[in-house]
Amino acid sequence: MEENKEQESEEKITETKETTSPKESFTDKVRANPWMLSTFVLGILTFIFLVTYSGGMTGNVISEDDAGEALLNFANVQGAGAELVSVKNAGDFYEVILLMEGREVPLMVTKDGENMVQFIPLGDIQETQQQETPEPVGEYSEDDLEKLKEFSSCLAKKGLKIYGANWCGWTKKLVVETLGGFEVAGESYIECTEEKELCASEEVTGYPTIKFNGESYSGERTLDALGKETGCSVPELSIQQISSTEDASCS
Repeated sequence: MEENKEQESEEKITETKETTSPKESFTDKVRANPWMLSTFVLGILTFIFLVTYSGGMTGNVISEDDAGEALLNFANVQGAGAELVSVKNAGDFYEVILLMEGREVPLMVTKDGENMVQFIPLGDIQETQQQETPEPVGEYSEDDLEKLKEFSSCLAKKGLKIYGANWCGWTKKLVVETLGGFEVAGESYIECTEEKELCASEEVTGYPTIKFNGESYSGERTLDALGKETGCSVPELSIQQISSTEDASCS
């Protein structure tokens, strides 16, 4: 009787193992959800707050090296494949920076080494939002691109400049979707990631920023509007692109 019960128990365990899917590794989750890397949630954080007294939560204090190693080991147990970059004293916390998937992730550890506080860089949020900008609805033909080159050349000669950043979705919407591409835009476009001093001197704080003869332009970002503003002849194209009419920008 007992042997039958043991056999049934073993069969249930075997069946459970067969029907349970294997755990995803941390790297697989990161690839499926990029926010896993930027938020770096390695477990449920029971405590996320600022400690206002020395010694962390328990009053015990461990060394910087021990705090860094503890967090590194914890990360790698989760399959993160992390490397320790640096550890430094930051008041009531140790600031630990781990390298994961080529990105430095800053974390704060209470001085007793028991709890972690994680910070999300605002730039990651901003960049993710910018990447959600809609894709172009069509592609310009070679003939269209030649016409747009002439149009952009005219814009530049008339004194219109577009200051942008190639990582910004709104810059891409104007320069790529509307004007045909960064190379097509030619001298009318200034890449601020490469021309930092020039953009700083022009007091560019958002991308794209359009200026006409040194004065800020905040009108519609359409071929017709730019042509009307500068007097350049608007080309007749084979397709009609959806152009941005909003004064939106990345900061």
